[in-house]
Amino acid sequence: MVVIILLSGSLIVFNFGSLGKEDNWFNKNYRLKLAQYPILRYVIGLHYDGDGRSDYLGSRFDKIVVEIDSLEGITPNTQALEDLVSRIKDVTGKETNYLISNSDIPAFEFDSEEVGSFIDRLRVHSSSSGAASVYVLYAGVNKDEPTLLGQTFKEYGIIVYSQALDNFVSQNPATKKLYESSTILHEFGHQLGLGHNDKANCLMNESAEYNHKARFRAEGVIMDFCPLELQQIRFIKNSL
Repeated sequence: MVVIILLSGSLIVFNFGSLGKEDNWFNKNYRLKLAQYPILRYVIGLHYDGDGRSDYLGSRFDKIVVEIDSLEGITPNTQALEDLVSRIKDVTGKETNYLISNSDIPAFEFDSEEVGSFIDRLRVHSSSSGAASVYVLYAGVNKDEPTLLGQTFKEYGIIVYSQALDNFVSQNPATKKLYESSTILHEFGHQLGLGHNDKANCLMNESAEYNHKARFRAEGVIMDFCPLELQQIRFIKNSL
């Protein structure tokens, strides 16, 4: 009984700590270590950006599967997906493939709170003994933030807003496939544990998520992590 009480108390303390400030005692000293274990992520509630980074950068899995769902009327660009998995493979060192799980899902507008239960119903693949899983949902527009191009969901998910991307590249639609891949890779960077930065030529620049000024020339679109971000990813990987 004493052991059960102690364990229950510890879980409550850890859960409370995980919800606190980024630099608190739990997040600085324990979160990265505990988040390496999926069962502890579930029990403690570690479902924020980067909590699944060990699935992608650690040694537990040697493959990554990107599961794609899309709402009705939205067709993911095949070349954008090929570019995405190629870059994920390069940065993680793991064989990466994508599969389209559901398409033409009845379209509707949802906010950030509603999307949770929606994704839980749709998601088929989760990280298993064979491969780490990244889930990508192609939606139309975020009704709370209509210029938002992409966002993360929990520690494994990414939402890309296709209609917002259409509006964003309206002056040069040919660049959409580049921004499509770039936006998803930016959000995957968050799932690796990267935060935003203010470097003009870096993928994790905060403006990548919002309707900033589009690059008219294709070669101006940032398609990969910059040296600073690659250094940060190597540091995270070595910390696991």
